Amino acid sequence: MITGGYRSSLAQQRADLQASKVRNPKRLIVGNTLWNIVMPLLQDFHSPEQVSGILKCMNPDDISLQVSHESIYTAIYAMPRGALRREVIACLRQSRKKRRSRSRGEDRRGTIRIWG
Repeated sequence: MITGGYRSSLAQQRADLQASKVRNPKRLIVGNTLWNIVMPLLQDFHSPEQVSGILKCMNPDDISLQVSHESIYTAIYAMPRGALRREVIACLRQSRKKRRSRSRGEDRRGTIRIWG
């Protein structure tokens, strides 16, 4: 028996097991209690980062009433197209219709100019 190394059959079994596991249900769904707390904060032009921080301060002991900024963005941009989605996106400071992927595409940080 060889120790270490890569075994494709074991890797496939592990990948299948991970894919079959039940994921946590989404906390932020349009119409639920948490959404009814988040939406007025967004309408007051707070950023999702600020909303997340406000929720943590308001409910330090109740994790079910806290949500990350990434979850807020995901809930907004996962909404079906329509008037409600446009209304919610208008509350964001940038008001972009689509999210830009950070993992793909060109580097948007710019370059450092070297004067010589």
